Amino acid sequence: MITGLVACAGGVVRPAWGAPHTQPLSLRQLVDASELVADAVAEPLDSTWAHVFGARRVVTFWRLSVGAVIAGQPAASAAVVTLGGTVGDVQQWVPHEAELIAGQRHVVFLRRGPLSRYWVTGMLQGAYELTSQGTSWRVRISPTQRDIATPGSAITRLAGLEVAGASRLIVGEWES
Repeated sequence: MITGLVACAGGVVRPAWGAPHTQPLSLRQLVDASELVADAVAEPLDSTWAHVFGARRVVTFWRLSVGAVIAGQPAASAAVVTLGGTVGDVQQWVPHEAELIAGQRHVVFLRRGPLSRYWVTGMLQGAYELTSQGTSWRVRISPTQRDIATPGSAITRLAGLEVAGASRLIVGEWES
């Protein structure tokens, strides 16, 4: 069985618990709402049922092995939760949730949330896959991120940058 956590109101897709997450965020907004920004490798630990945002939902717990802290408090790893996943024969998919890929490097913007763990800030706007291109690593924008990107949004500003360039841009916003 596949379930979704979507309610439509006025044509805006919203997580069932509240605020819309399809409005493009600026890099400034993403940085201001985050406690930690890191270059990290994602490893899923477990999906389970949990009571979050006023309802029982499937959540997936991840361990992020931090390769470099871009901004915020140093950490070797971070416990992260995303909405959705598979428990038994129930699969929950949450539109616009962060897209973490097991074993892959990401630039992630994190904030503390329910279940005493980090959550990805701005859902899909706060997790960027890094892809190897020769000797460099670059920020890759997913098709879902591309669908909501606008001029000046964090997605547009980070798209295609080498990790060093993305890090300088993020640190510049963090420190301003």
